[in-house]
Amino acid sequence: MTEYKISPDDLKQRIDVWMTLNIGVTRGVAQRMIKDELVTINGNVLRSSHTLRKDDVVMIKDRTSVVKKAHKLNLPIIYEDDDVVIIDKPAPLVVHPARADSTNPSVVDFIRPKTSDDDPDRPGIVHRLDSDTSGVLILAKNIAAKQFLQDEFKKRLVEKKYLALVIGRLKEKNAIIKLALGRSSNDPLKRVPTVGGKDAETEYKVLEEYDGFSLIEVSPKTGRTHQIRAHFAALGHPIAADSRYGGMSTPKSLKRHFLHASSLKLTLPSGKVITAEAPLPDELEAVLSDLREK
Repeated sequence: MTEYKISPDDLKQRIDVWMTLNIGVTRGVAQRMIKDELVTINGNVLRSSHTLRKDDVVMIKDRTSVVKKAHKLNLPIIYEDDDVVIIDKPAPLVVHPARADSTNPSVVDFIRPKTSDDDPDRPGIVHRLDSDTSGVLILAKNIAAKQFLQDEFKKRLVEKKYLALVIGRLKEKNAIIKLALGRSSNDPLKRVPTVGGKDAETEYKVLEEYDGFSLIEVSPKTGRTHQIRAHFAALGHPIAADSRYGGMSTPKSLKRHFLHASSLKLTLPSGKVITAEAPLPDELEAVLSDLREK
């Protein structure tokens, strides 16, 4: 626990802004620390919007003191160089913990020893996959690589492909879905088509059709949270076993939603252009085999 006394120059500053100026974290990290109750003022928990007052005393917990255990993970590596490591993330592993004091394993445990990026929450994390989504994930081994790759994703220069099993048969076998997405008013973790939401574009093609299901290849052109899951739910063809988006009809052997990041084509910080691929996991292959036999 570290104590900070507020100086006259700090008065009326937001606490999250003050933290960026005084303890060397980004504003996003500061806000997460506040949310996770690692920061108190005069012994009280607070909001990021709190403005500092005379005689305020800020107490900040050492983040390492609330992490009970570091997990050593040995994840499948598809490619690695001095700047990046590309892995085949298994399900149901999360990319980063939801809370700073979480003791559950995450991809962060894998990359932290490999990267010089000292972000306390998301070291080396460039993009993410949902916990139940498996497949290709690229991680940065230094801050310059992280910034380069984040810029590539932001400019939509990264080509992403997924394999998904959706419920029913799609009317159009090749199509582009263009539906803006925003948070659901009923479930803040869910995304739904929203007027004035963030633009989202998903291209797909049907690969195989079965009794009650279709295997599709999906190429998202934007990278919105839950984009693929939300778009196909909006079409009335949710991803199989995706309980959040209505995919309750599932093949008997399917234990998690059927969504797999199969490939990622991009330019690396070194200038090398690479296509990284991850084969469909055995448990998902088994689901398809069962469907083909019916």
